[in-house]
Formats: sequence, structure tokens, C-alpha cells
Amino acid sequence: MSPRLRLYTEDGTSLATAPSMVSVRLAEIIEPLMDAVRTNRAFVRDFAEDEVQLPADLFEILVAYRRVRVSA
Repeated sequence: MSPRLRLYTEDGTSLATAPSMVSVRLAEIIEPLMDAVRTNRAFVRDFAEDEVQLPADLFEILVAYRRVRVSA
């Protein structure tokens, strides 16, 4: 993935930096994320291809939930 942030020095040259990572509880981001998806915010599409890290058990639950929703 190419860097998203580019810093410029006084002489006009740029210093590319990799995006920093943060750890947050799912509870801290679930409501704003759900609202952003529901209201079709552009930044959701901007980050749609980015990878996220999840605990394996949460991933398994989400996969099972998706299968149940599709078959319902």
C-alpha cells in the first residue's frame, strides 16, 4: 500500500511516511462506523480496501453471521 501522508520540508522536498496504527476497543468505533456505513460516507469507500486485524474468534463469528443473514 502506498503512503497516505506526505510531509513537506521547507525546501519543498517531501518525506513519505507510513500510516500509523492504533489499537482501540471495538466498542469505541462500532457506533460511528455503523453510522458512516448507513449514511454512505465517502471515507468508508476510501478505506474499504485497507486491511484490519481482528481476533480469530471475532472473525469466525462474523463469517458465521454473514452466512446466517444470507440464508435468512
